[in-house]
Amino acid sequence: MFKKLGLPQMEVLLAAKVEAFTSPAWASGQFENRQKIRAAMDRQLGLQWLKDISYAEFTSLKNLDKIPTFKKIHVSISHAADLGGFAISKSPVGFDIEVIERVKDVIVRRVSNEAEMINAPTPAHLWAAKEATYKALRSFAQPGVISELEIGAWNGGQFRLLNAEKFAAPEGVGICWVDPEHVYSLFSF
Repeated sequence: MFKKLGLPQMEVLLAAKVEAFTSPAWASGQFENRQKIRAAMDRQLGLQWLKDISYAEFTSLKNLDKIPTFKKIHVSISHAADLGGFAISKSPVGFDIEVIERVKDVIVRRVSNEAEMINAPTPAHLWAAKEATYKALRSFAQPGVISELEIGAWNGGQFRLLNAEKFAAPEGVGICWVDPEHVYSLFSF
């Protein structure tokens, strides 16, 4: 079974009509979990988004070797060691889940500048924000490496991509939030 995430600061993302779902059954540990998350996406798309996708797009979810792409909607998938999830939106969206204790400062520093490290609430927030933003950039000029993204303008859990013009992208907004074990991030244009 999966649960729909109650998104904090949802008003930030309302224009994008974002839905996000998680389940321990979709964790990154085993190959069949990729099939389970696609089956759950299939069900949710059939329930709420069918008018926005073609039959060919709908059936493409079965191909686990490709990131699902659709003409009228956008999806993003994330897997952590013990939890997986996905987001669906009318606008380009990126979703990330990380186990907080697995996020290492030394790695985050390798892909971030000093201002990003100082201004982010925690290194885990910054890492998840960069991951979600990178995924959302698939619809634009996605960079080759995550270090090209400059994340900032933090306001509580909200953040922005400060160099969106570099990727031919409009200004977008993201949110990060935590539970005791995970940091989550959603970014949408």
